[in-house]
Amino acid sequence: DPTTLHLLMAEMQFNVVHSLYPMTLGDAAYLAAIRLQMELPIDAEKDDVLATDGCEIPFMFEEKISKKQWAKDVYAAYTRLTLTNETDPTKLYLEYGRQWSWYGAVFFQGSIEQEATKYLWRERPDEHVRVGVNINGIHIINDRKNTIKLSLPFSEFQYNAFTSEDDGDSLVIQYDAKAAPDTLPEKQRKKLTPTELSLLQVTMVVWTQQATMIETLVNRYIDEEQHYSQLLSDKQS
Repeated sequence: DPTTLHLLMAEMQFNVVHSLYPMTLGDAAYLAAIRLQMELPIDAEKDDVLATDGCEIPFMFEEKISKKQWAKDVYAAYTRLTLTNETDPTKLYLEYGRQWSWYGAVFFQGSIEQEATKYLWRERPDEHVRVGVNINGIHIINDRKNTIKLSLPFSEFQYNAFTSEDDGDSLVIQYDAKAAPDTLPEKQRKKLTPTELSLLQVTMVVWTQQATMIETLVNRYIDEEQHYSQLLSDKQS
């Protein structure tokens, strides 16, 4: 349906340009090249890059690359595109996004307390994160670095939302360390044997005023997942 594709395209373009999706600079340049091809399929020039909607430098890269270099990279990616008459650039753009487990996620703001170290006399500032929820699971993203901190399917974690007028609202996520070993402090991870790692459970507390909304959305996706699994099972039997 053209209208559905248009809306999905607009959503993904917004998430790319505003850096809601973690990605590499190469990812961003490739997607911008597809947008350039959609607007100017034949005679685009390097100077057209920054003037084309959807080809802006994503926020996370604005301080890492000059406009001149960005235009050069996007145009180079544009010249390497090999599209046939049957290729739909909108679908190509969306298919690239669907490779990411956080594609189509709804995002919420939160923070995680960082453990103090013996080298600092004061508390470390909270780590600001985005909590993404979609049909693939839950995704915790470092808001400043725009990197994935945790990404798990629903079957690999337990969760609960807590509300408190004194301490604030929080979402507690518990998961097996072996599912996401990189979330453990490096020193702790190095000391653990494979057996110890397989038995360890990790608890992550995300402080967010939207904890209850996140919990409700997770419940809804789990219900949908179970519903479609049952339909598939009934169809195969």
